[in-house]
Amino acid sequence: MSAKRLYSFVNFYINSIGQGIQTQHVAAELTNKYVYQHGHGRQESAKFLKDWSLHHKTTIVLNGGINSDLIELYNFLFICDEEGHGLWFDQELVYLPFANFHEDEASLGGIITAVGIVLPEEIYDAVPKRQAEQIAGEFVLNITQQPDEGQFYYFYVDDNGKRSYVTYTADSQIGKFLKILKSCPLAR
Repeated sequence: MSAKRLYSFVNFYINSIGQGIQTQHVAAELTNKYVYQHGHGRQESAKFLKDWSLHHKTTIVLNGGINSDLIELYNFLFICDEEGHGLWFDQELVYLPFANFHEDEASLGGIITAVGIVLPEEIYDAVPKRQAEQIAGEFVLNITQQPDEGQFYYFYVDDNGKRSYVTYTADSQIGKFLKILKSCPLAR
């Protein structure tokens, strides 16, 4: 079973206690969206969310930038999901559970305060090329021969005990998402 984490991208202007509160709000929205509603790709996403909820529970709160950054992130995830693109991961099309939360008009003018997504370790543990070269050492000599600096690599040990890796190219949906994920520092 792959480890899973909820990543919450919170509005830069929210104070530290509010970051936790907004993350809880987005977790509730994930439940509302995937447990209580049905639709395109939602059944598998609901199972993924349930597995995180029952067995993992780890949450990472990130500084998601300003309102326009959160809108851009949410729109990227929405297009991947609603238009049927999903995110390609491990040679399969997956629909990862994601949601946003926005305060009402009276409180904060209706801005998005958080976007959340549950990710498997095969995505969140992927590293950029330079870090991959340091981790891999002699194991992956051909990484240094690959020209694209925008690639990400996930290292793992397969069922036969052999070290291996997956490459996410810069132009793939996961590569584009990883660029966003890795650019967001922890919320403070």
